[in-house]
Amino acid sequence: MIFKRDKMAQKKAYDGNGEIKTFPLLDGDGFDGVSMLSRIVLEPGVEIGYHEHHGEGELYYIIKGKGIFNDNGEKKEVCSGDFCITESGQGHSLVNNGDENIEMLALIFKEYLR
Repeated sequence: MIFKRDKMAQKKAYDGNGEIKTFPLLDGDGFDGVSMLSRIVLEPGVEIGYHEHHGEGELYYIIKGKGIFNDNGEKKEVCSGDFCITESGQGHSLVNNGDENIEMLALIFKEYLR
């Protein structure tokens, strides 16, 4: 099965600074347990604001760049190759405090996948 994706949207993410660029890869395509898979780009100074997940979790895989990941209130530096997990009942945010774009994959999954 092959999915061709060429759409891009810019949007403010959870009251974060600036607008993220999102390239949906899977979004309601009928994959049980996965509600969203997207490639996301954050330009310098752009952030995904703090938010919590309930009944689902989210994974970030940082492909390129570096930033500050708020992991349930604890801020940690992340960079390419890092894998961030937010489980149901937890919160997170990500800010690009570097001088190059952050490129990452984001996956929202139902909590029963854990």
